[in-house]
Amino acid sequence: MSSTEEQKCVEKTRASVKIGNEFALFNACVDGFAAAVRVALEAEWHYDYTSDTTTHKVDGVNVNQKHPSGYTPLWIASSEGHVEVTKLILAVDGVDVNQGDNTGMTPLFQAILKGHVDIAKLLIKAGAIVNQVTTDGSTPLWIASNNGHVDLIKVIIEAGGDVNQAETDNDGYTPFFVASQNGHTDIVALLLGTPGIQINQQDNNGTTALGSASQQG
Repeated sequence: MSSTEEQKCVEKTRASVKIGNEFALFNACVDGFAAAVRVALEAEWHYDYTSDTTTHKVDGVNVNQKHPSGYTPLWIASSEGHVEVTKLILAVDGVDVNQGDNTGMTPLFQAILKGHVDIAKLLIKAGAIVNQVTTDGSTPLWIASNNGHVDLIKVIIEAGGDVNQAETDNDGYTPFFVASQNGHTDIVALLLGTPGIQINQQDNNGTTALGSASQQG
């Protein structure tokens, strides 16, 4: 993106801050320009907002504020792949790196879902929980295995990801099971070489990854 676009985003953020738009930081994170995010982070915020029928008085930027859809500024930056913006938000005192959206998807989940390796590393270094579970029972490693992100699987395993943790809802597939089922042979090979992998772990129907592969021919 050009410097002209960046300047427009900076001015837009300044205008939003000036009128007290509580979503100025959210919008700056979507645009992805660090300069615009700095404007929102450094603004002297004084406003009230209501969530869960509770009124919160804000004095200064609320970096953990949830959008009505459930996501936070860090969640947005992580999902969009904005590395510099993610670094800025992580540097704010009190930022909650594990705050998820309405489905339990944390910034780490979003980075993994979208394949953003550098951001996943930043989040894990900042304290992201690598074995956290969403409301549908998925883990970061499960998401990476399902979507074929082999580089992210390496990052998660190195950080202590549980290779045998199955999704708690739906079919009860493990990362190994779902990688096998989806034909991600590079991930299957990687997981097979991981100490402690249980290749005969069964899903909720009593089927193993090998048994499922045999059934599919």
